[in-house]
Amino acid sequence: MTIQTHPRAERTLSAPWLLFKISEQVDRLKREPEWQQDDHNTITLMKTPGMTVVLTALKAGSVMHEHQASGPVTIHVISGKIGIDFVGECVEVCGGELVTVDPLVAHEVKALEESVVLLTVGQ
Repeated sequence: MTIQTHPRAERTLSAPWLLFKISEQVDRLKREPEWQQDDHNTITLMKTPGMTVVLTALKAGSVMHEHQASGPVTIHVISGKIGIDFVGECVEVCGGELVTVDPLVAHEVKALEESVVLLTVGQ
């Protein structure tokens, strides 16, 4: 009997340096069953005690309901367009744009079109 592990199980999340080809990671996200079943798919690229880097592919219309992070956040839209609602103040962010968010600032994210977002979260 062969036991198959999820291909992500063997990934390195922390090292003196890591290199990622974002386009390859996006292709990978969109090939996984999660992309077919859900409105988004996410992969953690790097995680250390001080910082986490996450790549997320979002289908048009998907919503990441109101949340907040304990540390500072950057939201870099690689492609597409998202709307971020900062408790009543809405901002549209397009591919190539970056938003910074202070710790504990509540926000909700909606994909206005199919989008790819790179999140960096400080601890």
